[in-house]
Amino acid sequence: MSLTAIIYLLCFLGGLGAALVRHPIYGLYTYVAVFYLDAPGRWWGADLPDLRWSMLAAAVTFLAMFVHRQPSQRKRWISHAPIVFFCLYVALMWIQWPWVITGEDHAYGLNIFTKYILVIYLMYVLLDSRERIMGFMFAHALGAFYLGYLAYTSYSGGRLDGVGGPGIDDANSLGMQMSTAAYAGAALFLSLKDWRRWIGALSVAFALNVVVMAGSRGALLAFLAAGLAFFLFRPRKTLMIAVACGMGAMVLLASLASEFFVDRIKTIGVAVENAEEADESAYSRLVIIESQWEIAKDHPLGVGHRGTAALSYSYIPLEYHASQGGRSSHNTLMSALVDQGFLGLFLWLMMLVSLALMLRRQKKYERSDEQAPRDWLLAAIAAGHASIFVGGMFAPFIRAEVFIWYLAMAASLASLRPETVKVESPVRHGALGRAA
Repeated sequence: MSLTAIIYLLCFLGGLGAALVRHPIYGLYTYVAVFYLDAPGRWWGADLPDLRWSMLAAAVTFLAMFVHRQPSQRKRWISHAPIVFFCLYVALMWIQWPWVITGEDHAYGLNIFTKYILVIYLMYVLLDSRERIMGFMFAHALGAFYLGYLAYTSYSGGRLDGVGGPGIDDANSLGMQMSTAAYAGAALFLSLKDWRRWIGALSVAFALNVVVMAGSRGALLAFLAAGLAFFLFRPRKTLMIAVACGMGAMVLLASLASEFFVDRIKTIGVAVENAEEADESAYSRLVIIESQWEIAKDHPLGVGHRGTAALSYSYIPLEYHASQGGRSSHNTLMSALVDQGFLGLFLWLMMLVSLALMLRRQKKYERSDEQAPRDWLLAAIAAGHASIFVGGMFAPFIRAEVFIWYLAMAASLASLRPETVKVESPVRHGALGRAA
């Protein structure tokens, strides 16, 4: 067994042991580490047992929560509207089972989405303070730093594929994931006073470099939209800081931009002007959306998870199919429409609307209360959701795990009672936020 595999195994067991002995928050951090390290996809992972590492980490964390059960005065996790609509969406997937046409794909989707409900519950219960939410942000940024380093040392040109872990191994998904991590790192840098702020700063640089390497137009637009949300949800009296950070990010982006990246960005408007470039431009996505609308009209109750790919030969013109055959969805909302029908799209939209209202209420509270915290958590969470939503207009992020993370963090932040919110630096709470 390689030294790297031994270290991974020891850290994994140590994290789960700390969850059982000290506090389950360490199990949650281990879960994030497993996601980013992606042992089965690394060369050193061949030496490890064939286990479902993330599921095992989640199960042990769940067990540790009962070992260290403590009373809480926060609202129940299921009382938040966005979480309710997500659970209803998953329930619809189960109800849909008798008439789906995608079989194995729908079973896989059910497994993923049902697991996400457990992840939301774990995160909501464990992220019960701003310090612990900041700790999770640190784990997210640290994971992005790791992937950014891998990309930096292995990139050989073209679009960056195959570097990320499960669900983020393609350029579009990885670019969006790194966009959310960049603003998590920015929040760490602007909020903390200890060594973690420099990890946050490094994660911004490495994450933005991955966005450039990915060559994803959708990821770039997601990053820019997230920047707008980060600015709008910033803490009070931080205008000049926000402007300076924005200018710094643009300078960094310009310095990292390669000729390949610039050429990719220039093609954003090509599809509208020249249909002959359809295979290489966003025009093909418009064709897919039109085809998805036809599928939805013929199957208003939905066809099951990944329904667009299953019916692509019947609805999408062959000239727009991928080289390996068929064509999948390139839009999150249209994925919900085709897969779960008009009711599914309604539930997904209601989840997004209620989430936006939740963030807006939190911003109003922080503006009106003189004792509101001066950290950048809310700005980072809003930026993350903006990145996921805008990126999802160009790629199917309907089962992106990072969305579940940010949904749970938004609900956790909204659940903190005003009297429990402290104007207190997370510095005093250890490397990943105080665990007990």
